[in-house]
Amino acid sequence: MLPVEVLTLVELIIAPQQLNEVQQIVLNYCWQGISYPKIAEISGYDTDYIKETGAILWNLLSKATGERVNKKNVRSILENCLLETEGSNQTTSSQNWGDAPNASIFYGREKELATLQEWIITDKCRLIDISKKLEFMLSKALSHSLIDSYIVRT
Repeated sequence: MLPVEVLTLVELIIAPQQLNEVQQIVLNYCWQGISYPKIAEISGYDTDYIKETGAILWNLLSKATGERVNKKNVRSILENCLLETEGSNQTTSSQNWGDAPNASIFYGREKELATLQEWIITDKCRLIDISKKLEFMLSKALSHSLIDSYIVRT
């Protein structure tokens, strides 16, 4: 089974595009080392369609990662990307927040914070209007909780 972290990573690096259902199937089974004919048999799709979907997926991932991705190396390339992400997250976690109040522990607005996280991560919202009353503390708490979820590519 494809780890959730890998699917999240793929969705982040190909954004704003998203994987369709068949691309997710191909990625999942190729991750496990399963052949295109077997994927077609399991999923009920035509083998040629699975191969075409794979080619499109590998091209998309190749452009996003800067490396030539194919069904044989997708696992190692994405695992390396995950390791790089974990390393960069360790450095970003020690960011200097200046004089901003400590919002790493945020009481009473967990539901709102979870909703905002869902909008940003799952729904991929790019603009959210927050009322002035909660703006600073909520955005600060949200920043702390989401900072490790994003990959910053320079």
